[in-house]
Amino acid sequence: VHQRGIDVDPEKTRALKSLSPPKNPKELKSFMGRLSYIRRFIPGLAAMMSIFTPLLKKGQSYIWSKECHETYQQVQQLIARLPTMRAPIPGLPLKLYLAATNTAVGALLAQDSHEGEESPIYYVSRQLKGAETRYPKIELLCLALVYAAQRLRHYFLAHKLQLV
Repeated sequence: VHQRGIDVDPEKTRALKSLSPPKNPKELKSFMGRLSYIRRFIPGLAAMMSIFTPLLKKGQSYIWSKECHETYQQVQQLIARLPTMRAPIPGLPLKLYLAATNTAVGALLAQDSHEGEESPIYYVSRQLKGAETRYPKIELLCLALVYAAQRLRHYFLAHKLQLV
């Protein structure tokens, strides 16, 4: 935490970047657990990580495909350039952006500064479960709104909100 905002501890990102690709489900779970520490800084993390979900299911063989490796490299690149999050400015409205894909829903909470520059405050996302994967797009956006309202309730209570 500093004057410009909130950054991830450089030691934590250095540790994540130095990891080699997971060789088994246990190492993959460990990597995903370490990523959860910085998930608020990574947009669309749940959608990216959905490619790894089948590798963690019981009875499935662990085959590290080219797509898995490309996604792993993409996550490593994102870790190298994480954005600085800003604490919300009291009295100014927040903006909520919603997103939905076939595998995940997410939201970005942002705010315009007094200078008119928009800064991210928080990213949230989660993978879809079971029947949720068959929801129509509008229902997925509603699910994203409900999920964001649950996770970001304290921001919603303290500030006016614009749904974008």
